[in-house]
Amino acid sequence: MLAWEQLTKGKVEFASDLISSTITYWFGDQASEQVSEQVQKIIDIIRDATFSMGEIITRLGIASRRYVITNFLKPAIDGGYVLRSYPDKPSHPKQRYYLSEKGLKLVK
Repeated sequence: MLAWEQLTKGKVEFASDLISSTITYWFGDQASEQVSEQVQKIIDIIRDATFSMGEIITRLGIASRRYVITNFLKPAIDGGYVLRSYPDKPSHPKQRYYLSEKGLKLVK
């Protein structure tokens, strides 16, 4: 969803792409700051370090690896908040996770 759609809840349509792109430019960061609790939690855990999956699971206090991947890590990666040290090999044995510039803006 574009920033102008989020801000207007889809109730306003603009006749010009220039207007919608200008709104996206000016309000894009504010619209993207609305993240789920799980994504915010993983952002707050990782902060300015890099962590393995085991370290993330320990810090979250959740035993299920699959649950952490599905509900925390995948949405954070898909949203562009968390990056992999081996982006082309998700199951690499030395895989570590760290925050992108976008994720660093949301650290509390």
